[in-house]
Amino acid sequence: MCKMPIVTTNVHEKAYVELYKVMWRMPHVQVASIEKLRFLKYIENGRDLEIAFISWELHEYPVLQQTTRHTWNVKATNQLEKPRFVVLALQTDRKGINTKNFSHFDHSDLRSVKLYLNSDTYPYDNLIFDFVTNHTNCSRQNESLKSGSVDIRLEFETHKNVPENTTAFCLILHDRLVHYNALSNTKRISYAKNAINANMFVDLL
Repeated sequence: MCKMPIVTTNVHEKAYVELYKVMWRMPHVQVASIEKLRFLKYIENGRDLEIAFISWELHEYPVLQQTTRHTWNVKATNQLEKPRFVVLALQTDRKGINTKNFSHFDHSDLRSVKLYLNSDTYPYDNLIFDFVTNHTNCSRQNESLKSGSVDIRLEFETHKNVPENTTAFCLILHDRLVHYNALSNTKRISYAKNAINANMFVDLL
């Protein structure tokens, strides 16, 4: 299995990958007889089965302006897709260039980052970065949004103007919970229980 990106020293060279065989290995869980009977009784009572998972979505700002202050209205979402984690990453002049590693990101002299969910800010204090001294000041703030749509906005500053051909990426992770009823064959999606009072923070790649 190859986990390294393809990088060449020749800018005109084109690389190709040929897949001859793909295997998808899925784990199989066998339940003991006692637990299987308990599980069947649970289903016969008509109770919902709860399956928790984390969904994610990636947003891209193709080319940032060459300034030091940036405001990015990422998206408007509903209560079912309120983010629990938001990851911001910057990348300068790497996309489509064979001689540069596209799996690497650049800090671009990032100075501060703040996440807005409607009028609520995360973190409450400024998130300050100092890549010269390798010092990062991070803090967290509890979620207090209640109902209605949620506007997700990022504001960040850099010490210097952002270099030319700099792209911003925003990875949003949501806590989700699927309720499945085997008797009626119905399902519905809601929040995961531990997401109601989750801590919100901005992370940096």
